[in-house]
Amino acid sequence: MTPLPLLDVGADANQGVKIRKLVLAGAAAAALSYGGTKAMIWRWRKNLNPLAGEPLTFPVGTAATVKTDDGARLAIRRSGSGPTVVLVHGLTGNRDDWGPVARRLITDGFEVVAIELRGHGDSSPGRDGYGPRRLAGDLAQALSALDLSDVILVGHSMGGIASMTLMLEHPELAAERVRKLAVVASTATLQQPQTRYGLQFLSVELLDRFTRFDERLRLGTGLVAFGRHPNLELVDYLIESTARCPHDVRREATAALVDYEISDQLHRIGHDTLVIGGTNDWLTPLRYSRQIANGIPRARLQIINGGGHMIMFEAADRIGFLLAEFARLSVRAATRR
Repeated sequence: MTPLPLLDVGADANQGVKIRKLVLAGAAAAALSYGGTKAMIWRWRKNLNPLAGEPLTFPVGTAATVKTDDGARLAIRRSGSGPTVVLVHGLTGNRDDWGPVARRLITDGFEVVAIELRGHGDSSPGRDGYGPRRLAGDLAQALSALDLSDVILVGHSMGGIASMTLMLEHPELAAERVRKLAVVASTATLQQPQTRYGLQFLSVELLDRFTRFDERLRLGTGLVAFGRHPNLELVDYLIESTARCPHDVRREATAALVDYEISDQLHRIGHDTLVIGGTNDWLTPLRYSRQIANGIPRARLQIINGGGHMIMFEAADRIGFLLAEFARLSVRAATRR
């Protein structure tokens, strides 16, 4: 769920307009409190880049393609060696979103496998759309086709939605191939007004209406997708990355998530689960991560202070450490069996 397209809210349209106005008013008030939009953008330009110029690309490795039962072709990239960590990006994203974290995991002795969701990155769309069950089916087919086992499955935002849905819809495959689950800046429901309508702030309309580096688009991206101290270089990267996701994919994938709701099913996920959330995540606030951690019996929550929705950029070192620690515990447990 990197910056997101417009939701078709039907009968809730009037409420959506009101909430959009509130979002815009809040953004305007925040900008004014810093002396205006230009002053805020200037501050972001001065903010430390937590990646210090590190390239936002997934590590070079071996490419593979998995064809799904409805004709989609999923692009896979594998790099490193050791126990396997499978990384799934969010809506409008691609494998490069995980690049900084993936490099840290490789350095720590893990193989990383990035699965690009249908219609995203180098993956093609299939015939069955972009609903959570379809995405979960794609993950299941990819894990089987690649013959992966004992993996740590990690999903960010919509990738977390797909990963949790995989555990619920394909429990036998999950039991066979997934050792543990990690969910980063995600949610168990899209029924909350803040998330459903907040996603519209960085919508298809905005991407099509403004030039890529319009200060208003930069302001909205930084406020909605980043945490306490946005860095302008990363804000601009996210705008460009989102714009590369095809218009119809952005629109259709967002619409396919409208009815997503698994809050009352979380107790069925029996795997050890790590939930990571940021205190300054506007799109999927920390309380949503708490809900997931409270709902999954064997889950624990890790909080990143100041982190926003794109927490993998803002806290790559911390995320990489947490996932490596989580994975190592899994490896030791497997060795004892």
